[in-house]
Amino acid sequence: MVQYGQIGRKHAEVAFAGPIWEDVVEFRIAGVYDKHDGFIRNTTADVNPDAQRELRGYDHKGYRAKLKFPDIFGTDLKLSYESVDLNNTGAGVELWHIFQPVQTVIRKYDPHADVTLNNYVNSEDGPDFRFAHTNTARRPSGTSRLADGPSPRSADTRSSARHWAWMWISRQFRA
Repeated sequence: MVQYGQIGRKHAEVAFAGPIWEDVVEFRIAGVYDKHDGFIRNTTADVNPDAQRELRGYDHKGYRAKLKFPDIFGTDLKLSYESVDLNNTGAGVELWHIFQPVQTVIRKYDPHADVTLNNYVNSEDGPDFRFAHTNTARRPSGTSRLADGPSPRSADTRSSARHWAWMWISRQFRA
């Protein structure tokens, strides 16, 4: 699936799946690319070449590989690995309701600083470090054909940040 949209939106997903060895091992490989240009103009970029010109954009990339071994001693063994990069380009929070003495100080650093609400203009001089890279290898718990229900997960897995990242990414890669 490929999508293009407003403000430089580009989104692509691809997945391939099938048997490697019939009734022994299956595979699935999936990838996603999602990019959106920023829509908040950064006035600091006019005076600081290192400042991000547009804010509130993002650049997300990821891939996942899975192997499934069906019917091993009455259960399915599933192994997966994924790598994800999440990069957001600036908070883009607009300044407004700023007292005149504070505006004077801000304009010493950025003479074009804007304090009007809802005009999509901001002043931000450096990166806000909203970047995350995650690598996850997992043997998901599943339902055994010999048991009555799914295998219990540990509380420590449920509460981990990687689990929540996994849940977000898994929604992106659903077939």
